[in-house]
Amino acid sequence: MRSVFAMVVGLFTARWVLQALGESDYGLFGVVGSIMVFVTFLNGVLAGAVSRYFAYCLGKINNSEELNRWFNAALIIHTIVPILLLLAGLVLGSVIIKNVLNIEEGKIGLATIVFYISSLSAVFSMMAAPFNSMLYAKQNIVEQSIIGIAETLTHLVLMYILMAYIHNNTLVIYTLFLASKTILFQLFLCLRTMSLYPELHIHFYSKEEIWPYIKELLVFSSWKSLMGFGRIIYTQGSAIVLNIFFGSRLNAAYSIASNISAQSAGLSTSLMTAITPEIVSREGRGKHESMKSLSYKASKYSAILICFIALPLISDIQNLLVLWLKTPPNYTSQFCTAIIVSLILDKLASGHESALNANGKIAGFQASIGINFILSVCITYILFKIYNRPIMLCVSIVLSQLFSLFIKLYWGKRIVGLSLREWFLQVVLPTVGCILVYFFLFFFYRHLLPATGLLRLIIITLLSTLIIGLYSWFLVMEKELKASVLLKIKKIMSKDISRR
Repeated sequence: MRSVFAMVVGLFTARWVLQALGESDYGLFGVVGSIMVFVTFLNGVLAGAVSRYFAYCLGKINNSEELNRWFNAALIIHTIVPILLLLAGLVLGSVIIKNVLNIEEGKIGLATIVFYISSLSAVFSMMAAPFNSMLYAKQNIVEQSIIGIAETLTHLVLMYILMAYIHNNTLVIYTLFLASKTILFQLFLCLRTMSLYPELHIHFYSKEEIWPYIKELLVFSSWKSLMGFGRIIYTQGSAIVLNIFFGSRLNAAYSIASNISAQSAGLSTSLMTAITPEIVSREGRGKHESMKSLSYKASKYSAILICFIALPLISDIQNLLVLWLKTPPNYTSQFCTAIIVSLILDKLASGHESALNANGKIAGFQASIGINFILSVCITYILFKIYNRPIMLCVSIVLSQLFSLFIKLYWGKRIVGLSLREWFLQVVLPTVGCILVYFFLFFFYRHLLPATGLLRLIIITLLSTLIIGLYSWFLVMEKELKASVLLKIKKIMSKDISRR
């Protein structure tokens, strides 16, 4: 529910933001964000490593003192690294803005201010990551949902104020709104998790006691960063290459497409966030076959969940963009479609990635993915140089994700022993079947729909939910899962009847 709510609010407020900032400033925010996103990337890498060791420790020994050592090691890393990055960013960020990016005259100072504010916000997020990681490792869905919904509501209010009441310096105020919201909620998160879990207390261990934990976190993170760094180079490098060839207006189209992709991935990302700690925990308990089985299911349901959002978007993307943005920037629909297709490809082996991280032998896998993404930026540059057409970015996006899928399958089989045959039968066939059934039925009923408008979008959304929901119930879900769903429905209905 939280993911759906966040997705709806995110898509809804993006229109307000575009309306308040204008196409040029919206694109400027996107391209400036592509510089400081390295901090966000590093935060994700370190937080992922911390979550992995928290979950592994909980599954293997569930020792409070051991867990506290991992927490304090993480806290040291997440205090020193962001401060060093902030100092480096203050120098390098302005140099890149002034000498590398294609920014309109008179807006370089504005872009620098936006960069500094965004960097400060990212640093606070990084410092709070160990506390957030414990919520994920403990699989505390209730706390995550409450905090997430509160943050989404705050975002909704702030974006409405921006659109309705702010008419000067909108880009700076927009950035300040986002930074203030992030800092306040991260502070609340730290205080809340410390009150929930006694393991999260600061303890001054000796160097000999804490260094092995710091070292292991850094080594694991360094390998994990190879894929993350490649992904950042790809997504943000593509934005910069697009900016160099075609200017900031096409960056607005790319930013909108990336926004839609991020919101669309919400459901499947929430699923993986919930399942990944259990995959790691099972590996920690030595239940290898059970971990593999859960990995297949994670990939299958992650791909099916993304289909609920992706398929109706692909089939009606232009109508949605017109309703949402009134006048979407050129190439927005093409960028959206390509990124959504790449998202489906990514989710097909999301369980493989979790299984490899749980195993811990990630060096070859992470390096392969990272190199693939970096080469994709080179391919994008070459395609732009040869054809000088923005649409070439779509080709690069899909090819990059396709190669990434093959890499996950290779390393999943080699390191963890995940079977290609089982993956094909349990993940690919149900997902491809879902896509074929949806578009086969859409081909017949699309002629009966209104040509454009909100009614068309509502009908497509309802029909797609019905088609994919029925397909999943009868052809995807296991008997045990169906029984569990029916039991929960009966409990909810019995509670409702008893209240009456």
